[in-house]
Amino acid sequence: MEQSKVFDDETGKAVLSSERTSSGAFLARGSDEIVTNIEKRIADFTFIPVEHGEDLQVLHYEVGQKYVPHHDFFTDKLNINIAMGGQRIATMLMYLSDVEEGGETVFPVSKENFSSVPWWNELSACGKQGLSIKPKMGDALLFWSLNPDATYDLSSLHGSCPVIKVVMETTLKDDVGEETVKTTSLGAAHQLLGQQGCSGDDENEAHSTQG
Repeated sequence: MEQSKVFDDETGKAVLSSERTSSGAFLARGSDEIVTNIEKRIADFTFIPVEHGEDLQVLHYEVGQKYVPHHDFFTDKLNINIAMGGQRIATMLMYLSDVEEGGETVFPVSKENFSSVPWWNELSACGKQGLSIKPKMGDALLFWSLNPDATYDLSSLHGSCPVIKVVMETTLKDDVGEETVKTTSLGAAHQLLGQQGCSGDDENEAHSTQG
C-alpha cells in the first residue's frame, strides 16, 4: 500500500497532502472473482453499470490517521472530461473492520438531526460534528455527490475522523494450537461511481479521494 493522495483543484493531478493520511491500494475492475462479485452487487444496488465505476480502492487507517472533510465530485476541468471517466455521481463505502473509538464517516454540513442517532454516545468528538456513521465490519454506506439535476450536492461533504482506538481480538485455531491476534487499524474499501468510470494507474491516481 502507498500513502493515499488527493486531487489538486487547479491541475486535477494527484498529490500527497497532510489532509489525508491513510494508505491504500487499487484493485482493478474485474481483477478476480471476488472483486467482480462486489462490483456486481454495487451495480445492482445503485442501478449504475459496473463500467461506470472506478477501480475499487482498499484503505488502511492506523490510529491517528484521518481524511479531512471534502467532496468527491470534481471541480477541475481535467477530471470532468469524459475521457477521464467524467464527473463522479456517487460513492459506495464498505467497512472491513470494527472500530472501538473514532474512525467515523462524518457529514459535517448535514441538516439532519444527527444527535438523534442511536449510537450518538459512542461517537468521538469529531464524530459529533455532524451526521456520522460508526464503522462496523460488513456494513456499507452509499451517498450521492450530485443532485438529480446534476448540480453539486454540497451536503455530501464528508470526512474520515481520526482513528482513536481499535482493538479486536480474534482467536485463530489450527493443528498446532491457538493464537490470539489483535487488530489495531481500520480497514475500508470504496468505489466511486461516475458518468463513465475509468481504470488504469494514471487515471485512478487522479481519481482518488475517500469518504
